[in-house]
Amino acid sequence: MMQRTAKWNDAHERLGWLMAAGVFGLIVAIWLAGLVLHGAGPAPLAAASGVDLLRPDASRPVAQAMISFDEREDRMMGARSEARGDLGVLDSARDGFIISMFKSLDRARVAASLDRSKPYRVSQWNNGQVLLEDPSTGAQIELSAFGKTNAAAFAALIERAR
Repeated sequence: MMQRTAKWNDAHERLGWLMAAGVFGLIVAIWLAGLVLHGAGPAPLAAASGVDLLRPDASRPVAQAMISFDEREDRMMGARSEARGDLGVLDSARDGFIISMFKSLDRARVAASLDRSKPYRVSQWNNGQVLLEDPSTGAQIELSAFGKTNAAAFAALIERAR
């Protein structure tokens, strides 16, 4: 009987290790090729144009308002329009969706060190879509995608602002 003195003496074991190394090398090569062909990082977020967010049946805005927001104590926010002035206080319990949409756009302004007091544009289109836009950053949110009730909250805000 012959005793094995080293792990590599067995030809089958050596072949297994070589195959495993080859498979690992192939996986690494495919991963590196993917990085080269598709870029090393995630694609940058680009502000979509209104044309991209609006359905083809949207041809013109039927109502529009420029609205500014300011944070108040107790999770409330003040709203004012360029046309009518003070629109009152938004309460997080009643107007939580409006506040959360504003804050999502406000974070981009803070990150870019932009003036947070400039107004946002809210527009309702002839097909019923409601669009919230930040002219400072170019960011847009199509609010109808969040349901009729949430879009109606912004449509009511437009009416109060006009």
